[in-house]
Amino acid sequence: MSERSRPQPVRTCLGCRERSDRNTLLRLVVSGTTDSMDRVIPDPAGHNPGRGGWIHPTCLDQAIQRRGFNRAFRRPGPFDITAVEQFVTALPPA
Repeated sequence: MSERSRPQPVRTCLGCRERSDRNTLLRLVVSGTTDSMDRVIPDPAGHNPGRGGWIHPTCLDQAIQRRGFNRAFRRPGPFDITAVEQFVTALPPA
């Protein structure tokens, strides 16, 4: 018998809209509100509850321009993404 590898979950990036393996993307979730804005936080472990969106760390600017957060979270916004920006800038260069 041949061993089959299990298929990896595939997700779509909020910025570039390309489909990628889940392990190459960063999960984002909405976690409460601050100053009447929905607060988006990174969820690298993928365990936080709530509706999530997935993004390549390099596609953050595209996601902002294309209103990817509105589409992924099904909310009109605006979104506070400072926690995501800090997390992405702290990542080592790819």
